[in-house]
Amino acid sequence: MFLLKVILIFILSFSVHSKECVTSDFASDYYPKSGIKPSELYCYEQYVLEYDFLRKSAIWVGEHLSPKEIFIIGRKNSFRQNNEIPKQFRTTIQDYKEPIFDQGHLAPSADMTSLAAERESFLLSNMVPQYPNHNRGIWKELEEYLRELSRDKDLVVITGPIYEEPISYIGNLVPVPSALFKYVYNITDKSEIGFLIPNVNSGLSNEIMDYKTSKDIIELKTKIKFN
Repeated sequence: MFLLKVILIFILSFSVHSKECVTSDFASDYYPKSGIKPSELYCYEQYVLEYDFLRKSAIWVGEHLSPKEIFIIGRKNSFRQNNEIPKQFRTTIQDYKEPIFDQGHLAPSADMTSLAAERESFLLSNMVPQYPNHNRGIWKELEEYLRELSRDKDLVVITGPIYEEPISYIGNLVPVPSALFKYVYNITDKSEIGFLIPNVNSGLSNEIMDYKTSKDIIELKTKIKFN
């Protein structure tokens, strides 16, 4: 317990944006502001995430999808824990050893354009527990819609979980989101759109635009601010 407190104090000493993600193609101009602590940025080739240590989950994951992208075809699963995150606060494969939830990507593996980036997308810090029919149904359709849109539009896509009480958990206190959101800023058209989809296993509409929402609603539910 003493060691855990020491680690927490150490983490709290970091600012949320304590490092610039110079290796990522997600521009710092678009980082949302969450104000959640203790948290930290983790930087990867084709996405950036802000991680909430106490919830053991990403607050948001940011990507840049542009017309130049040639997406990876096929998929090689390589789910694994993120060893950059202190052990006490990371999600593990063991947390998902239950029959109900998918390891649901926030930044989709199909958005990646290199094998290295695709492998990075399978870090569990980029996952949340998703009901299978949500993950493999309307959520997948939304991801495909945005990839298709990015063929001629330059997009910033920010994805994350929403938690509403009462929160349920899997494994070692990994929270299950009540919903997931995507906020999309269209750089080409200087427009924006939001999507908010309940994380449930049945009763979902198959129409993507039924889940259209405003930036204000997402900000209200997540307590983060988009630029």
